[in-house]
Amino acid sequence: MRASDHLPERFNAAEWFVGRNVAEGRGERVAIVTDEGETTYGELEELVRRFAAAVERQGVHRGDR
Repeated sequence: MRASDHLPERFNAAEWFVGRNVAEGRGERVAIVTDEGETTYGELEELVRRFAAAVERQGVHRGDR
């Protein structure tokens, strides 16, 4: 049995790793630490959404590869 056998038909990794943490009240907690500083889950969610919107504006849609 593989780990992917337990995933739903449609799985959004960004929602699982980022959005879920914001929804569960951890938006102000640090998600990433780099040499340039720290990024909270809330800030990361905003960056993910902005990136998704930019990709969609370029004509890439769900299911495209």
